[in-house]
Amino acid sequence: MITVQQAVSIIKSSVKQVKTEYIDAINSNSRVLASEIKAIIDSPPFDMSSMDGYAIKAKKNNFTDHYKVSSEIFAGDNKKVNISYNEAIRVFTGSRIPKGTNRVIIQENCKEINKSEIIVNYNKKDDLFIRKKGQDFKKGSQLLKKFHRINPRDIGLLVSSGVKKVLVYKKPKIAILATGNELISINKKINESQIYASSIFMLKEFINYTNSYCTKLKIIKDDQKEIINTIKNLKNVDLIITTGGVSVGKKDLVKKSLESLGMQTKFWKVKVRPGKPILFGTLKNIPFFGLPGNPVSSYVCFIVFVLEAIKKLSPATQLLIKKSKAYPLKKIANNSFRETYFRGKFYIKNSTKFVNIFDNQDSSFMKTLSLSNCLVKINANKTVCPHDLIEIIELSNGI
Repeated sequence: MITVQQAVSIIKSSVKQVKTEYIDAINSNSRVLASEIKAIIDSPPFDMSSMDGYAIKAKKNNFTDHYKVSSEIFAGDNKKVNISYNEAIRVFTGSRIPKGTNRVIIQENCKEINKSEIIVNYNKKDDLFIRKKGQDFKKGSQLLKKFHRINPRDIGLLVSSGVKKVLVYKKPKIAILATGNELISINKKINESQIYASSIFMLKEFINYTNSYCTKLKIIKDDQKEIINTIKNLKNVDLIITTGGVSVGKKDLVKKSLESLGMQTKFWKVKVRPGKPILFGTLKNIPFFGLPGNPVSSYVCFIVFVLEAIKKLSPATQLLIKKSKAYPLKKIANNSFRETYFRGKFYIKNSTKFVNIFDNQDSSFMKTLSLSNCLVKINANKTVCPHDLIEIIELSNGI
């Protein structure tokens, strides 16, 4: 049986990145960049007014407050207008500024004498109210780095910079299969001796959070022929996850079935609690995870192990989970030889983080998992006290 660290290292060395594709920038939210992005144009693309008012050309040492209004330019007008000294041109927010303009006097500081003459009131220290060409960013400058995960703000940036297409990593396509004669879908009537297949629906939402596709979601019986046929019929997937059937019981048939199809087993059983029976291998270079059937065990294994594979498939600079340190409120004893992840709740008081674990840590109990906001990691054969700073995995942002 290997350690958690050894298992993670094997996963990282066994998984390859997905291929890349060009997509429309306007449809790229949450996608991971496969190359850096540079601006196609300057922003602003020309000198423009930041306010409604009058563009003027004033002499430095010959101040006047009277200006002749010779023309007007609306936002979107493409006409080129010349401006002379002591002349004003009516402009609006977003208007192109005539070449030679010193400043824009906002309309609140202007008094109209007639349609062709104004009196202005301004101080030389006032804002110029001119957005200079390239003031935000210049053509050819770097906007976003490789591996950046695009967000809605970035899409606004991409569009304003003239970028129409972006090179991104393809979204990993993941299949989830639940094995067990006792499992039933939520949309069916439950009978005695049956339970709802909660794990696969939970994992499906995890996959959506990681910016991947769940291309297959199915419940199958503890039948070797059905397991083999279901796996054989999977097409165009980058990762396969099963739940249940990976322990040593008479109906635990997943490992045997996958190996009959040619899966190369990388490891089976890890020194982790919950989740010891986890299975990992590759089937025709496709990573495969066999997770335990208990929902909390599958949850912990997804966070500790499966996320490492997904990060390798589609790399991103943003962290999918957040690890931090906290002080336990009471002594926590891990008498197991396995690294253990307890369900707990942390809080912050006077800028210090504290954490408490739930009393019942049964790996099938979903309520305590739902109430948790963190997993508390305690090393094997370790007892921690309230003065010890320990690692927690914060469960937020969709995890």
